[in-house]
Amino acid sequence: QSGKVAQQPLLLVNDQQRFERLEFGPADFFGREHHGRGLALGDLDNDGDLDAVFANNNEPSSVVRNDTPPLGDWLG
Repeated sequence: QSGKVAQQPLLLVNDQQRFERLEFGPADFFGREHHGRGLALGDLDNDGDLDAVFANNNEPSSVVRNDTPPLGDWLG
């Protein structure tokens, strides 16, 4: 065991048959390692999809805005 505690966040997409891991470049939040300790989800920008706030240990919190195209109607 290397003693390493920082990990790259894992984001999976469901293709209706199985989950696949999405890959990101090193400039993206999901492409870098973090000391993640907590996660909160909510519609921060009132556009009908879930955005994420990550609480990290010994580094600033991170807000990740979801800008995927809407999949249907939503209730505000």
